[in-house]
Amino acid sequence: MALKWVVQQKIPVIPKAAKEAYLKEDFDLFDFELSKEEMAKLTGATSPPETGTPQNPDDAQDCAIV
Repeated sequence: MALKWVVQQKIPVIPKAAKEAYLKEDFDLFDFELSKEEMAKLTGATSPPETGTPQNPDDAQDCAIV
């Protein structure tokens, strides 16, 4: 549904899939439209974080100064 949310906003997407079956599923997103309520719910989603970074990362271990 997230892929459809992006496409429905007219944002270009190049999907990547590990298996052919998953790629075929990605192309099925042109057979339906998300409702205004669904779009609003996805737009307002805050989890997972957009960057993929944990909410409270432990930065002390990211870069060790040697």
